[in-house]
Amino acid sequence: MIDQLLFNDYKNSNHASLGELINSLFQHCTSEVLAIRINVNYKVEYRDRITLEMVQEHRRHLFDNRRRNTTLFGDLLGYGWCLEYGVLSGFHHHLLFLFDGQQRRSDINLGLSIAKYIDTVITGGMSHSHVSNVNKHQYEREGTLGIGAIAHNEITLRNNLLKIVAGYMTKGSIHDSAREFLPDGTAFRTFGRSALPRPKPDWQSHAGRPRSTEVKRGVSHGK
Repeated sequence: MIDQLLFNDYKNSNHASLGELINSLFQHCTSEVLAIRINVNYKVEYRDRITLEMVQEHRRHLFDNRRRNTTLFGDLLGYGWCLEYGVLSGFHHHLLFLFDGQQRRSDINLGLSIAKYIDTVITGGMSHSHVSNVNKHQYEREGTLGIGAIAHNEITLRNNLLKIVAGYMTKGSIHDSAREFLPDGTAFRTFGRSALPRPKPDWQSHAGRPRSTEVKRGVSHGK
């Protein structure tokens, strides 16, 4: 059973909002989610000239383009993002992409392709993005793995996605850090997610019911 503490502890919060999206995908769209997390940082030589408006425009450009770029974003079921500011790192984004795991594989390769697209097309070479999925073996050893291919009945991985991955992206200190370095009264969002999906009426008939016991899956570099 998926840990309901998430919704008791973070009721009406960004954490609950992102958790609602994740659970909706499993309930209404697919029996397997392919979760990819990417951190978009700006190169040192550009940080002094990166403004809030530029960062916001890069994000809008990325999510607007996803509809046309089906090679990268086909079978994308949902996404979440948060904006952070660091004294040394400046503005940067944490992105979570949630694909239909029945249609897409090789999360590391897909993540690297998306990161390259962000760094070359979206920011024009000003950013250097890191794909967290490259470190899946480390997260698995630590018991914190919540990205990559996650099946409906892989309860530990789902809880890690809900509590650790979504929790990090929505913790208050991240949002406070961005507001701290802007003039008072500056209006901007530090978190967002895609809309809840429309249920796919036929997905269960194609996918079959997930097994009742949790699958023990090893982590492979390409998955």
